[in-house]
Amino acid sequence: AHASLAQRNWGRRKSSMSEMCIRNEWLCATGHCATASGDRGSYQETWDVTELKCFDLCYDWVDCLGFEYSTLGNMLRCSLHKDVPLTHGTGGDKQSTCYVK
Repeated sequence: AHASLAQRNWGRRKSSMSEMCIRNEWLCATGHCATASGDRGSYQETWDVTELKCFDLCYDWVDCLGFEYSTLGNMLRCSLHKDVPLTHGTGGDKQSTCYVK
């Protein structure tokens, strides 16, 4: 079977995240996703999925503007952001990474 576009993009991002960020394919930032005003916007949470699955969920959902992937102890959180454009990661929180389309 052929890999989906999301899987091919994931492979490139996973192997060279800095290149994808430099090419502006996705904004990649440490910490929680944030809007221009600094709040977290609206999002839908999914728990205990892999980072790849979180990427696929966002990539395939037209309303998803980006996602935040967090490790909270032994729990994995995928937050799919919608409605309000994300502009940056808050930094500081090394357990979370923000990816913006």
